[in-house]
Amino acid sequence: MKYKSEVYNLFFTFKTLVENLFNCKIKMFQSDDGCEFDQLSKHDLFFKHGIYFRKSCPNHSKRMG
Repeated sequence: MKYKSEVYNLFFTFKTLVENLFNCKIKMFQSDDGCEFDQLSKHDLFFKHGIYFRKSCPNHSKRMG
């Protein structure tokens, strides 16, 4: 992937592959707080495909002390 804007096309290609190989649906997608998922129209794509979209908690991946 060269640009973050390509993530949706790549994800839905991956989704098709997973569903065909494993005969199951992707039910949830979790993202860090990256800006590539900030557009509401992009969230509608997940909703349209029955995928729950959520962002991880801020600073969750950072280790303490």
